[in-house]
Amino acid sequence: MVKVEKANIWTTPQAKMLASGLIQKMWIRQGYGLAIYLGLEPFYDNYSAVELWIQRMLAIDYDQAMNLDFLQDQLVGLVPEDMQGELD
Repeated sequence: MVKVEKANIWTTPQAKMLASGLIQKMWIRQGYGLAIYLGLEPFYDNYSAVELWIQRMLAIDYDQAMNLDFLQDQLVGLVPEDMQGELD
């Protein structure tokens, strides 16, 4: 698992675990730029943005959001195609 270093945010242990898994699975890089596509303020780094987005997804539909494949599909749908890399 990837250790998620982030700003001072609060999320559940489930969101932290899922974010770490999704970051690793999708090879999400550290840095900035992803937050705006996830409906968050642009000052969040990519890892924090993924964690906060997953927390929101868990609040909307916990059972679906506990599935990494579901989260990956949702995330891919939010990011412009020209910004996407290759997925495993």
